[in-house]
Amino acid sequence: MRRILIPTALLFGLLTFGNVMSAGDRPAPFDSDDWAAISDSSVEHAVEESSSTTDQQIFPVQALADSPGFPSSTPPVAQPWSFDEYTPFIQRFGLAHDEGQGIGFDQGFTTLEWMTPITGDFEWALLFADGRVLVRNDGTVGANFGIAHRYYDLNWNRIFGANVFYDYRNTEDNHFHQLGLGLEWLGEIVDVRANAYIPDVDNVRGPIPNLFRGHQLIINRDEVAMTGGDVELGLRLPTFESIQLEVFGGFYHFDGHGNDDATGWRTRAQAEIAQRVTLDVAVQNDDVFGTTATFGVALQYLHRFLPPYTQAARPMDHKFFRRPQDAASGNIAYRLGEPIERLQNIVLSQQPKVATDAAGVPLNFLHVVEGGAGDGTFETPYGTLSAAMADADAGTSITYTPFGGAYVEDVTLVAGATILSNGPEQFVTTQCGATLLPFSGASTDLSMLPTLTGNVTLADNTRFSGFDVTGGVSGTGLVDVTLDNSVISNSLGDAVELMNVDGATLTNLIVSSTAGRGILLDDTSAMLTDVNITLAADDGIEINSAAVDRTVEITNLTVGSAFTEGVDINLDGAGNLAVAFAGTNSITAADNAVDATLGAASTGDLDLSLTG
Repeated sequence: MRRILIPTALLFGLLTFGNVMSAGDRPAPFDSDDWAAISDSSVEHAVEESSSTTDQQIFPVQALADSPGFPSSTPPVAQPWSFDEYTPFIQRFGLAHDEGQGIGFDQGFTTLEWMTPITGDFEWALLFADGRVLVRNDGTVGANFGIAHRYYDLNWNRIFGANVFYDYRNTEDNHFHQLGLGLEWLGEIVDVRANAYIPDVDNVRGPIPNLFRGHQLIINRDEVAMTGGDVELGLRLPTFESIQLEVFGGFYHFDGHGNDDATGWRTRAQAEIAQRVTLDVAVQNDDVFGTTATFGVALQYLHRFLPPYTQAARPMDHKFFRRPQDAASGNIAYRLGEPIERLQNIVLSQQPKVATDAAGVPLNFLHVVEGGAGDGTFETPYGTLSAAMADADAGTSITYTPFGGAYVEDVTLVAGATILSNGPEQFVTTQCGATLLPFSGASTDLSMLPTLTGNVTLADNTRFSGFDVTGGVSGTGLVDVTLDNSVISNSLGDAVELMNVDGATLTNLIVSSTAGRGILLDDTSAMLTDVNITLAADDGIEINSAAVDRTVEITNLTVGSAFTEGVDINLDGAGNLAVAFAGTNSITAADNAVDATLGAASTGDLDLSLTG
């Protein structure tokens, strides 16, 4: 927040004190003969006409110089006026809070405002700077800084204005910047405003993390800064005492830049009390944000910088302060200094989707957190992997440990199940392509994986990924199994044992066994990629095949220490066996690095190949 407040304060300080302070060349108070004549006449008339009741309705010093009223049927023959003989610069300070939801925002925010004239050279025009700092309820910040010019046309009795703004909005994940343009047509009864909002075209889309909700994954949560504009027509009701009521209606349209466009209507009302307090309510509706409403209160303070501060070349009081007779005369000069009305928040849209598979079926997740005792939702997870496997939907779900854990249990997967940890980066295939799971990637390598002390038994069409297993992983008579991004250490037998498996994928594994083989592939077709067998009390890898044709593809294999063969290949039967080595392979063994044996009863072909 300091990054916003400090530059804003400095910028306004330069603008303000460049106009109102000068040590060596302060002009004398405004005392020209022409102004004195007008002022004396106005004061004499005001004193004669004003009553004690009238004087109580205006600021105390204002009763010193009130110009006479004008017939409402003719344009106001207004004159500049001042509370006294000085012509001070006037600044507006504001504090406001809006609560509710609106166009492109979903929480309340507090606004600090500072408005200062840039020059005081014009009787019926005002060039000024307007800055605002926004602090939302969640602590994120925003800012608006603008330059505006307003001109009061006495013949039309209308104020014409134009402004340009720089807008900034910070969210928890992104930063957005925007150019704003505005036009105003302010009158005694009817107001018209039009604003355009143009975000930085190179950064309209900011990613935010996917999230879990219940059993579902919510994706496509990009924040999009929308380009658009709004137009509103306002009606000013007759002033009652010191209260000015206004009602507004209009419409808006914002381009979603790939998301849905927002087109809707907006109506609002506000009550301004003595130019010090403003109460407002707004309701809007469109197909993107729905029906939303905001309620707000704003406080403002107008400060006159009297000598020794530098004085303006011409009076300014009439551009800021409203007198009781102004309503009767139709004089609206005081509106030159009123706040600019526009959308302060950069309009952001999120259109999250429930993640589905290619067929449009929502992905179902069973969450497991160590010590949990729930039903598998993200909010109330299971406490063990076995509890998740007992769920009726386990075979069609993804079991996930979002916060890691240390599990002590034997795990038997059911057919179709997937068990993933948050250790490696985990991706699932959704309607938007490969999608990263929230919280995954906690371990940049395989050194900090969640642990499982126990044995893992695979099933048909299963995947087991991202665990440091102290025990063995096995499967028999299966199709399509995947074991990846894991560490398997077994002190009681083979680390990985697959028998009669059609289609095994082993990727990015660190394997060790102090009592058996690193990996046993018995009558199994498999693809091994980036497998590191650090220690094997027997063969590093043993491949056995007999009656059925099998293919084993090995890429980037490392065998650090094998007490017998590094890779032991055996064919004994009618089937063919093809073993292909590719990539970079390093094998250290007590016996042969690669040992291939064709059994006496074999009638099939044994095909060995090495590439890379």
